[in-house]
Amino acid sequence: MLYRVLPLGLLALVLGLFVGAVAVAKDKDKADTTTMEGMVVSVDKDKLTVADKDKKEHSFTTDKDTKVTVDGKEGKLADLKKDTKVKVTTSGKDKDTKVVSVEATTK
Repeated sequence: MLYRVLPLGLLALVLGLFVGAVAVAKDKDKADTTTMEGMVVSVDKDKLTVADKDKKEHSFTTDKDTKVTVDGKEGKLADLKKDTKVKVTTSGKDKDTKVVSVEATTK
């Protein structure tokens, strides 16, 4: 009987540790993201400049992996016009900062 229960118990333990590790990794990814809301000042190729609520300008460089949505639909950076409300989500810190998504609202 012990020979049957022991492997199942070990399997359950390993599975529990694996699921726990995945959950911790996902939480860590979320902790590394930063969101900034503001209005589009300008768009130039892959560079987006946004003014926050205090009118301070922030520049972001996007890449091919940056997800851009306009009113919930897939879009391009070129679709963003001056004074469009946006929410920019970035990950990483300092020089390793990457723009994950840009969500624009025109309505």
